[in-house]
Amino acid sequence: MRRFFDEVGSAVRPLETVVLDGHGVAKHELATPRWRRSSRGLYVPGDAPDSVAQRIISAAAAMPDDAAIGGWAAAHVDGADLDGRDRQLQDQPVDVLLPPGLHRQPVPGIAYRRARLVRGEVSTVGGLRVTSPLRTAIDLACWAPSLTEAVVLLDLMLRAGLSPETLAATAPKDRRGAVQARRAIALARPGSRSPGETRLRLVYVQDVGGPDPLLNASLLDLDGRFVAMPDLFDDEAGLAMEYDGASWVGERPLGHRDVDQHRSDNVREEAMERRNVIVVRADAQDVGAHRRRTAARLQAARQDGLRRDRRRDRWIVRRER
Repeated sequence: MRRFFDEVGSAVRPLETVVLDGHGVAKHELATPRWRRSSRGLYVPGDAPDSVAQRIISAAAAMPDDAAIGGWAAAHVDGADLDGRDRQLQDQPVDVLLPPGLHRQPVPGIAYRRARLVRGEVSTVGGLRVTSPLRTAIDLACWAPSLTEAVVLLDLMLRAGLSPETLAATAPKDRRGAVQARRAIALARPGSRSPGETRLRLVYVQDVGGPDPLLNASLLDLDGRFVAMPDLFDDEAGLAMEYDGASWVGERPLGHRDVDQHRSDNVREEAMERRNVIVVRADAQDVGAHRRRTAARLQAARQDGLRRDRRRDRWIVRRER
């Protein structure tokens, strides 16, 4: 949530044409690059930031008073690492939940959905009406295009602070997508640090039939010194699974393809292997187009791990809390 408040500082609230006219902005000026239409009858300056917060605020300015921002945008406001872009990096519309019976004409950048919201399912954050974290999580799980992506979204909500116990106690029944949401809730786990980690975990649990791996647990040597923190770890098989993200925000935008990061990954992998840990690495293609091949690789690695000479193990696990 703090990140959203930081972003809002540079965002601009859209203004109606009548308000702009009162400030001396003639109608013909709105057709120039100095202004940008955000929705029907609403405009922002042409140099307004093309940010996530700006998209959300622009959508909120066009919605009725009793509507609420939902979906990925509500999750973003609540602190989840969602920016409203799909896996092809295309912007997705902001979900706006309308009370039953209320209609709105289609607006670019906004996806209107009818929903009955009860007490406790809407809160006001920074002047915006948004769905509560729990309602947002359930909606996302119901609306997701697949079970895998539903679990990805729930893991992100758990990382943002949603209580696992609260989520587990909520099982939607009489609504579209409820079956998928219930299955996703059963598979969601706190502790994942990226969507890629979640997708890799699901390949291991669903396709391989492996046990729930430990998430970001520290491996120590027998003297208690830190060795590595693999993304996923099956302690029965002594198997570490690492997801190599293509990029992340920070000093290494190339992610694991950065030369220095690649060197660091190699050093960490060698340190684990010297202590009798099997390491498997995967990237976006491995958990996507090559999912079946990745499952076969993980299955083989797990079998190797179960057959390993455990007398050669030189590691212990410290579970992160």
